[in-house]
Amino acid sequence: MAGPADPGSRLHVHVDQPRSGGAGAGGRHVARRPYNVLNFFTTIDTTSGNSGPCGPSGTLDCRGADSAAELAQQQAKIVAALAAMDAHVVGLIEIQNDDGASTQALVDALNATTSPGRYAAIDTGTIGGDAIKVALIYQPAIVQLVGPFAILDSSVDPRFIDTLNRPVLIQTFEQVADGERFTVAVNHLKSKGSSCASVGDPDLGDGQGNCSVTRTNAAAALADYLAADPTGSGDPDFLIVGDLNSYRREVPITTLVGHGYVDLIEQFVGDDAYSFLFDGQLGYLDHALAIGALAGQVTGVAEWAINADEVPLFDYNDTIADPGESSFERESAARPLASTDPRRSSDHNPLLVGLDLDATPNTLAVDDAVIVTRRGGGGGLAMAAHVIGESFTTCPTVALAVEGVDVVRATLNRVRRSSVCARLTNVGLVTFDLAVGAFGAAVRLPNTFVLADTTVTFELTVDGDRFTADVTGTRRGAIWIAD
Repeated sequence: MAGPADPGSRLHVHVDQPRSGGAGAGGRHVARRPYNVLNFFTTIDTTSGNSGPCGPSGTLDCRGADSAAELAQQQAKIVAALAAMDAHVVGLIEIQNDDGASTQALVDALNATTSPGRYAAIDTGTIGGDAIKVALIYQPAIVQLVGPFAILDSSVDPRFIDTLNRPVLIQTFEQVADGERFTVAVNHLKSKGSSCASVGDPDLGDGQGNCSVTRTNAAAALADYLAADPTGSGDPDFLIVGDLNSYRREVPITTLVGHGYVDLIEQFVGDDAYSFLFDGQLGYLDHALAIGALAGQVTGVAEWAINADEVPLFDYNDTIADPGESSFERESAARPLASTDPRRSSDHNPLLVGLDLDATPNTLAVDDAVIVTRRGGGGGLAMAAHVIGESFTTCPTVALAVEGVDVVRATLNRVRRSSVCARLTNVGLVTFDLAVGAFGAAVRLPNTFVLADTTVTFELTVDGDRFTADVTGTRRGAIWIAD
């Protein structure tokens, strides 16, 4: 066996997990990104206990950097990440809950790195009573604010416990180019890290960890609040983003899906998606969910893997034992590995959502349609055959809405030795013929569906392209048939 001095010895390095490339979501027109900035505080943390001087009360422990040197490193890494993302709207999570100084510090540094005036911050002041809050920054040359922001907290809905969840920040934006509007709700729900037994919400032992009911109630309150259009936007396009501290199959997420929201990460990224690494297990706690016509205007979703896989040695903490700093925060002698690049600027991977808000629906040819309504209430059954007149080479993701009610959304699979793609979903069967662009469905309608007229609007989305048709029919009792 050859020793270290033997010229025949060779060290062969094989990269099994190469680092990701740049940030981006394909085909984007307006991009919005939620980003956890890992306790960015411009007030230096000099105390080891919960004794101030942070938070609206000035009595909470500061978090984040323990020295001016660490703050400079932290800010440089976050700014490098934000500059590379170049998102038009950014939701910030885990930023100091102050009068806006910390958010403005990031904006000033970001504008110095990119171009003067490129970004602006929404001036919210303090939000809630915690040491951290959520915030929004945006590019005013691309989008402008429409009306004042709205806040969801306990005063709006007691189901939303704002001493555990951070209050939600909601703002409507309008594209400068064409006047198209959308509303963003930035969230940071209660973590799994500590108990909620004090409010009657212990760990239920079902795998969802601490505070699942607290997060679920907050999700239900959020869906109901957005349905009331709290910013007065007059537009149905709502996007929920942020750290929901829930994995995709947990009840808070299924609650939002049950209210008509689409899990965009599941749709565009699928089973390989993750934004966070905990005890060697991967999953996504950071979400983007869209409702209504907005879901059909999403051009792409991407996770930028710059943080979760990276070791903490690359973050902003240094080897110096600052006053009040815990030993676990200090780095080892390997500190020279650190740099001011975007990697490990947080412990969560950022998420990018691309939208084309000027996506005009195409005309849909409806060959046949039958709706059977439920007597005495909403819901029923629908059978429909639509043709979009375009051929495809791969099985698409399709979504069907009837009278503005989302009915089914599914990624289809090829039926062997044919041009047909199909999927048996929990509401029925969906098919698509690649050769002629023909869609078919036999599905159950949700209870929110009500047939109020003899003209019915069908909306079909195929891989992000929207097709609509207003179809006149004849109604005989509970049965409606297209003419």
